[in-house]
Amino acid sequence: REETGTILSDSARDDDVRLQFSMPNILKAGFLFRPKPNLEIELATVYEGWSTLQSLTITNVNLQIDMNEPIGSAEITDDIILPTNFTDSYSIRLGWEWDISDDFTIRNGYFYETTGQPDSIVNVGLVDRNKLGYGIGGSWKPNSKWAIDAGLFQSFMGTWDVADSEHTQITVEVDVFGDGGTEVVDGRTVGDGVYSSSALLFGAGFSYAFGQRND
Repeated sequence: REETGTILSDSARDDDVRLQFSMPNILKAGFLFRPKPNLEIELATVYEGWSTLQSLTITNVNLQIDMNEPIGSAEITDDIILPTNFTDSYSIRLGWEWDISDDFTIRNGYFYETTGQPDSIVNVGLVDRNKLGYGIGGSWKPNSKWAIDAGLFQSFMGTWDVADSEHTQITVEVDVFGDGGTEVVDGRTVGDGVYSSSALLFGAGFSYAFGQRND
């Protein structure tokens, strides 16, 4: 008699899988206004066509699962499809740069961006939502050769509750009493929960112009 059972493995490893997809079209537009020679104000908008990517398919799969007799081990070779259901996203950005002297420049900017990721596909490895953010920074140029730059960026996504997640545990159905064949199926839902996210980044750098006279 041929029966099937669901086998869950704590871990399985494949050192060589393939994931191929096309990045979305990105369109940008903006303008710069210079009310004074030392002051620039910029406004820009960005469109990203993420709706073209509705899923990710992992191919070239070859996973081995250790099992008790009579199977011994089972091999998983089916493609693994991860849902994305992305939507198009948009953002608007406003910033300014002011040369307060020959040595010092300060910068400031703000943005709002919609997410291309529905709440139903949020998971701990891929968290995105409509967000607000700002950046501040500046430059110090002690002479014509050297420049030191520093900047701070912060964004906020808030807190939200996901109760209809489409992320499920990857589960393998094994034909235990047949030929040991396997089939990748949806397991229990693993993406529901309360999510909260923000970002805080700081960066600094310096540049040196070789051959420039040290004025």
